[in-house]
Amino acid sequence: QVPPLVLAHHARLGGESEEASSALVAAATSALGRFDGEAAIAMLDMAITLSDGAAARVLRARARTALGRYVLAEEDLAVARRLGAQEEADEVEAWVAHFQRQFDRALARADDGARRGTDPELRSVCLGLGGWISLARGDLPGAERRLTEAVTESPDPGRLALGLAGGRRNQVRPEDTVALTRNTLAASTASVRFPNDYAGMSAAMAL
Repeated sequence: QVPPLVLAHHARLGGESEEASSALVAAATSALGRFDGEAAIAMLDMAITLSDGAAARVLRARARTALGRYVLAEEDLAVARRLGAQEEADEVEAWVAHFQRQFDRALARADDGARRGTDPELRSVCLGLGGWISLARGDLPGAERRLTEAVTESPDPGRLALGLAGGRRNQVRPEDTVALTRNTLAASTASVRFPNDYAGMSAAMAL
């Protein structure tokens, strides 16, 4: 398989701007997965110059959010919405608002993304974020509903079990809390950077 950057280079030489842009978006996705936001943004700048598109705008907004550049992220999201990426923009905007402690707005956008989304992973992320916010605000029924649905729908439910464990802990259900944190300890991926530390903390607090 040809590496995305090599493909992008040859596509640019051949005047195939859309193909080059798509390859740069693929390369930027890998860079962001390595937490190299600056490299991702540099590639996405080139991709958008070659051929602007919703995928590039949403991904650059995600990278800018990770680096705390919230105003610039929102500019990208506005363009992405005009290009048709409503539910994807909802999800990223929910994180933008969450990181700025705008919890009413974050919850509204997370719920919008869950309602409009058709991709199970996107829906589960929106439901999980909405559940976390509900839990932090003391809305246990709202947290339970969103997090249960997130775990049920997610292609990788282990990463979302931690939020549901927090709800079980607040309901004084220690056995259920420990069982859910075991799922999180075994999970290979997570929405948070250090899932195992949080899972162990939840289990300890339940006992």
